[in-house]
Amino acid sequence: MNSCREKVSFAWNQAQDFARLMFNFLRCSHRYWLISQNTKKLRKHKGWPEQDKSALDCYRLFGDVSGPFEPWAEHHKRKFIGHEEPIIEFQRGSEVRSLAANDLVLVIPQSYQVPSEEEWLKIRSKLKIKSQLQEAALAAEKVVGNAIKQVAIRSSSLWKILNLVYLRAQFPEIEQWRVGAMAKLVKRFALVLDPWEARSRKGAEEPRHHMNLMVRKCLDRGALIAENAAQNIFPSDAGAISKQLRFDFEDSDFRTRLLSPGLDEANYANLRALAF
Repeated sequence: MNSCREKVSFAWNQAQDFARLMFNFLRCSHRYWLISQNTKKLRKHKGWPEQDKSALDCYRLFGDVSGPFEPWAEHHKRKFIGHEEPIIEFQRGSEVRSLAANDLVLVIPQSYQVPSEEEWLKIRSKLKIKSQLQEAALAAEKVVGNAIKQVAIRSSSLWKILNLVYLRAQFPEIEQWRVGAMAKLVKRFALVLDPWEARSRKGAEEPRHHMNLMVRKCLDRGALIAENAAQNIFPSDAGAISKQLRFDFEDSDFRTRLLSPGLDEANYANLRALAF
């Protein structure tokens, strides 16, 4: 990946993926939602739990996550993307991959002597071009470093957990193993378990039991990630699960918060999860 523009574009895509993950886990957090309902009345005081203080700080930083992702991402992109200025660079004809309609092209024939580094600097100065190649490369490293390299949990696992959360919210009345089968949570069971098969089918007891355990484990892990995200610690599954932290899919308000804006995030999580 020689092109600086390609490197920064790749970093932007990675950062946006990271931002969308955090956006969705904040939506899943009960603590974040409670804080969002009372932000005008809430003031920190000595008696407040540290988790609530951190959640209030987090809300003041990232705001409302109940709407669509795109407007939220546009508003908060500077928190995730370290460089957003147009990237200006010099490339040889053999290096040019693509051009936008509004790109300005400076063509120097092969027969013409290539300007020296000093002459290039003069040209850049006359065009009022900042030295962006180094800045862009550093910005890309910063974005990837902050948003990807420090991620202890693989993004594939995060998307699979989110897909499971959204499917469970859409089908709260069915057994957990069926949701796991819909999400293809355990690949070796993909041809063994049909999410809509009759409960009376013989020979599937062990796969169903195993899938139930896996679904519970993933949802508990997701609850911890959401709780930590509400305190601006993301992504992290540190902590101990409890009844208070677990997702309550029997709570219609919780399901409504996840699904009322539409199924855009649920569908996106499904596509991302099944792509791995």
